[in-house]
Formats: sequence, C-alpha cells, structure tokens
Amino acid sequence: NAVVDELSCADTESISGSTFAYLLSESLNGGKGFIVARVKTKSNQDIKKVFYHYFYAANIIQILIKPNLSFLESVFNLDNFKLNPEENRKSILRSRYHCDFPMTVKNPLTNQVIVGDVEFYLVHHTHLQNQLKLMREIHQKNQLVDLATLREENPDSFQLCAFFIGTDYTYAYNKKFRETL
Repeated sequence: NAVVDELSCADTESISGSTFAYLLSESLNGGKGFIVARVKTKSNQDIKKVFYHYFYAANIIQILIKPNLSFLESVFNLDNFKLNPEENRKSILRSRYHCDFPMTVKNPLTNQVIVGDVEFYLVHHTHLQNQLKLMREIHQKNQLVDLATLREENPDSFQLCAFFIGTDYTYAYNKKFRETL
C-alpha cells in the first residue's frame, strides 16, 4: 500500500466550501466513513504535466454522473424501448463512460476537462473514531477537541489513511458499488 498523496484537513473542499476537517467530522458524527475523490486534469501549457484536485465524493458524483432518463426521452421514445422501460429508467446513468452518449466533464475548480479515472478513497469510520480517541487522550482527555483543532495544533501527529475503493467507472456501472456510497 503506497502513499499516493497527502491532503491537509485544513484545505477547503471547493464545491461545498467546507474544510475537509469539517466534512470528516460530519461523516464521523453521521456514523459513516469519509470518501474523497481524486480528480486529474492536464495542463494547458505542458501536456505531460497533470494536476490533482480533491473533492468530497458525494459532491463530485453529482457532476460526474447524471440520471439518463430525461436525456434518453428527448432522443428516443422510451415507450417503444424493447427492454423493460422501468428497469432502464432505474439503471441507466449518463457518465463519461456511457456507450452511446459519453459526457465531457470539467473539474469544477479549474474548468479543465477531467482525464483518466476519478479515484475514490475511503477513510473508514472506525479509523476516524480511533484517531480521534487517540488524539483526545493526548490532549488531556478533552472530549471537546475536534478534527480541525487537532490538525491546527499538531499537524504532524494527526494522520488518516484512506484506501482505494473504486473509480467513477465503477460507480457508473456497478449498482452494488453505488449503494455503498
């Protein structure tokens, strides 16, 4: 398990305007893990140079994946669809990987076209709980210490590990994966 990158909890997630520390705290309070999306774009000046940006997965998915129903209805008459139309309405999603009508999606921060897979990384809920508990013990059992405070006071001692769980392709084509997010 190699380290791909580091992300500061003090950084602001550009879609929501909240810090990653706040979003992590919300996930912890909601009893959920935290999923971060890693988005890649290329430089306009140097095609070999790439940039990575990080987003809260729930926010970027709204940009990457769209329900396909209204789009298909404008192109085809779904009432004449040979397969089960009700099932198609539930399962067909429009994405960058759609067979017939792929979307071009831009990074909302830079307005550059997203290239390659958007990768999703999960910080498990139990890992969040354990790190917060450990840091509270270090801070004289102060139960009011939150993630943002811990990161500001002791940036080197508070680290969370996130594990790769899939890509936007996986999300678009795997219903079981979508249900986990």
